[in-house]
Amino acid sequence: MAFKRSRVRFPSAPPPFALEGSRASGGKPLSLATICRDGTRFQSEGCPPKPPPSPRLRRIFPEVLTKGNWRRGTIMKYVYLLQSLAVSTQRYVGVTSNLKERLQAHNAGASSHTSKYRPWKVVTYLGFQSDRRAAEFERYLKTGSGQAFANKRLW
Repeated sequence: MAFKRSRVRFPSAPPPFALEGSRASGGKPLSLATICRDGTRFQSEGCPPKPPPSPRLRRIFPEVLTKGNWRRGTIMKYVYLLQSLAVSTQRYVGVTSNLKERLQAHNAGASSHTSKYRPWKVVTYLGFQSDRRAAEFERYLKTGSGQAFANKRLW
């Protein structure tokens, strides 16, 4: 069986606009690798370091600054599953950014839904970088299908 030749042709040279360059680059074509995040040109020693967080940021988000998290810019969200130590059939699913403080709040009776069955223990927790995905997974675990999944895999 004979194969037909494709009519698609790839140019052997880059398009003319890529070769023109700019005055800022000294006539050389710019690529994304030559520009840093702040818009400055990439130097041989690399891009300038990210500035340290402002005092206002330290006051508003102190948990971001622990263990270098401010460089990544992410605050982990945790979906957690609690089980009551007093009534073993009682379970609770929630989401938080600080798991230790949230467990202390549940055991102190700060939540009206969990104060009746305290003390609580953490059975499982899962970390998410995205707030949206953590909220979606928590919502899923509260559905019938999610409860079946949690009963089989997480409790």
